[in-house]
Amino acid sequence: MNKIIFVLSLFLAVPAYAGNVILMIGGGMGNNHVDCLARDRDVFMTMLPVEGRVMTASADNEVTDSAAAATAYACGIKTNNGYIGMTTSQMACKTLTEEAIDMDYYVSILSTDKMTGETVASFYAHADSPKKTEEIIKYYDNLRLKMNIRAGLDGLNWELSSLLQDIKSKNKPFFIVVEAAGIDKSSQKNDLQAMKEALADFDKAVKSAWDFTQQNTTTTTLIVLGDHETGGLTSTCQYTTTEITDRDVPVFVAGRYAYQFGGTKDNTEVHGIIRKILFN
Repeated sequence: MNKIIFVLSLFLAVPAYAGNVILMIGGGMGNNHVDCLARDRDVFMTMLPVEGRVMTASADNEVTDSAAAATAYACGIKTNNGYIGMTTSQMACKTLTEEAIDMDYYVSILSTDKMTGETVASFYAHADSPKKTEEIIKYYDNLRLKMNIRAGLDGLNWELSSLLQDIKSKNKPFFIVVEAAGIDKSSQKNDLQAMKEALADFDKAVKSAWDFTQQNTTTTTLIVLGDHETGGLTSTCQYTTTEITDRDVPVFVAGRYAYQFGGTKDNTEVHGIIRKILFN
């Protein structure tokens, strides 16, 4: 009897493996960015079965920045603008990628931004300013053998498709973060055509992720969302600012547990749902 109880207690102490997550972040992508591209072509992400909205305010401002927004997704906390993977009291918060690494998941980050960009860094580093690049790089150096980061990419579709092919041979649960930074950067310049091109490239990668998810719907959840809205883009496709705004951003989801993302969520709630899907 004692042996049975001992074995049962060990079984219950081990977290049950829940699922894989592909988290795709369109930097600066608001609802009107998607709608403006949809005037020119079909936008695949809008065809995903579940759609919702995400609120984006940071701890110290109604208008977030990329660092605080990504930290909300990565750590599930509200933090100050400029803080990367860090609480308002400047304590490191454990990110989803760090948790996944600890549990021997396959972890990868793909981005068109640089390796030390605010969104990318918020998933693996801890700093109170994005300007502290040497500090951020030290975190990367400590983790680079445990996760796969491909940054500064010209496009996402080929890289993601290749990665998803490789994953099939890993025989591990996985967590993938994909960031399209060009949507944000072009919106800061109010360059509508460049924004559409960046968003179209991102959408191609979404289609590749969906093709994979469709073959693995019992184990994989695909989440596509913005981190914040940049440019104050109107329904007539006119920019009204070069800055980030306080608007909600869209979320499109498919696969396992997709229904949990419907309605309006705070960005910290998105973290909580992802964490449950990954680690149960």
